Amino acid sequence: MTERTINDYVRQKMRELRTRKSIGIREVSNGTGIPSSSYCCMEGGYYNISLDNLFRILGVLGADIGEVWPTEGAGAEAANPLQIRRIQEFRISEIINLTEAEGAALFSINERKCKVLLSQNMSDFLLDRLCLYIEDGQQFNHGLWFKKQLRDTCFIFFLKGKTCPDHLRKLIDQYLVIWSNLFSQVLK
Repeated sequence: MTERTINDYVRQKMRELRTRKSIGIREVSNGTGIPSSSYCCMEGGYYNISLDNLFRILGVLGADIGEVWPTEGAGAEAANPLQIRRIQEFRISEIINLTEAEGAALFSINERKCKVLLSQNMSDFLLDRLCLYIEDGQQFNHGLWFKKQLRDTCFIFFLKGKTCPDHLRKLIDQYLVIWSNLFSQVLK
């Protein structure tokens, strides 16, 4: 399945999902920050849908990537997990640089079991310690915590820093939507 075919499949499923849930284009636009005209072009097939935009749209639609992503043959293989992981590592690096934090990590917790999904500039000792804190329902006091619940899994982003401006908190919240959808479906 080519990239164009995958995009056509995704946009068709996205439109079906949006209309089935009676969600208007304006509502999707307001919830994602994507201009209505751009969203219409994505859904109409005039613009390709980036993974970043797709996960923002899915967040507004309250849907999983599995509901719109092709699952047969080469379509499911089209998303290169290594490339997707590198993009997410870049996002964490971006947050670290913008907040001047010492490091950051993304965790998932399901059934009181914590897993490190991504980390940068964090020692194995600290990561193990953070997992113990998370599994015990506590927070390590030397950093900032951000959470996103998706069904029975909680995704937790830890920023080893003292401050985070509001505009970067919003960016982290958007990334948490992307990460929770991505890691719950694509990078199992």
